Amino acid sequence: MCHVIPLEDTIYLVDYDMPAPRTKESWRLRRRFYNKLHKLLKLQDVDRSTASVIKVKDYKLARKIYELANEYGKAHLYEARELV
Repeated sequence: MCHVIPLEDTIYLVDYDMPAPRTKESWRLRRRFYNKLHKLLKLQDVDRSTASVIKVKDYKLARKIYELANEYGKAHLYEARELV
């Protein structure tokens, strides 16, 4: 049986997938994405559960990360209020 644990604050999870680089241009796009992501996350309170999942408490920041990731690959934005 699963136990549900309510969270004190809502958290937002952004998971993204960048296409595997196959050409010089795709390498450039991938590098550009990670540079922009690094600038966006600099000095922010974020957690990374894996290399491609970011956990934040601020919806606006989560939305910016999601939009950036969608610009260069695929992304999903989840709102979590409880853990199962």
